[in-house]
Amino acid sequence: MRIHNTVNNFYSDSQTNSKARCSDGKFAESLELKKREMAPKNSRDSYVSRADRTQTEIPVRFSGTCKERFEQMEKLNAETNWGVLSDAEKVKLMTDRYRAAFREFDLVMSGLYDEFIPSYVEIGDHYGQEFDKYLSKNGEAPLKSVIEVCYREAYYGNLSNDEIRAKIMDKYKDSNTMESKYLMMYEMIRSDLTENGEFDIMHSIQMQIYKQVEDTNKVALYGTNKSISQHPRFAQMYMEYAKGIGEGRNYTPNWTAVIREAQNMYHPDTPGYEELVNGLDDFLDEILKNQSQTV
Repeated sequence: MRIHNTVNNFYSDSQTNSKARCSDGKFAESLELKKREMAPKNSRDSYVSRADRTQTEIPVRFSGTCKERFEQMEKLNAETNWGVLSDAEKVKLMTDRYRAAFREFDLVMSGLYDEFIPSYVEIGDHYGQEFDKYLSKNGEAPLKSVIEVCYREAYYGNLSNDEIRAKIMDKYKDSNTMESKYLMMYEMIRSDLTENGEFDIMHSIQMQIYKQVEDTNKVALYGTNKSISQHPRFAQMYMEYAKGIGEGRNYTPNWTAVIREAQNMYHPDTPGYEELVNGLDDFLDEILKNQSQTV
């Protein structure tokens, strides 16, 4: 998961990690995902031109390989007069461009599949580099507020915390996959909305997926002294259970199990234990209430 409370020195070892992951040959199962991610997409792009300082709206179509899309993004960013935009406008423009260029950009930024899809790491790294170049502390037009505050204003305006939380829950209410649960929590985090213990729900979701894959393959692993992560199809199985497809198509996780797993991560001696556990119970009540209201 990519968290941006501070934006300088963003992904300092990005190039080394990306090249290593691209060259190990373990990711054939992600090719179909990559094809979908690279599908051409048109959008309208409104920005202030560096050349004439006027508001410009143009149709933008990113296409080609990852590298070619990066080059198109760099050219577009270089033509933008970032300095005359508000912080919320800067973050929205940068985010919308990457969403237009890469259909699964939200998944990229969530970090759920970083270990399995090298192209996601490359895209996240490139976003970090462009963000640093223009919007970080040492960039051309640095943000005055932390990125979560800017993101929240850009996409939710002046709505209250409760109103934004309800909108985010409603956005993901029609999918019961672990992937959608993870994306929902990531949207909460980047909108600076998480409360007691909610940050740990992300890890709980990952552990639930891992355990399901492990339990399904216990017989195959018996006597091998290997962990499930060493299985040659682990990456594929992990993604299928997260997405509810293939081997994981009958996997129907629920919020109660996710929250209980998060609560079990705490020891009674953990500072603020009662507050954390009660906070997660409150979150469970909140989301179940939201789901019942939208059925």
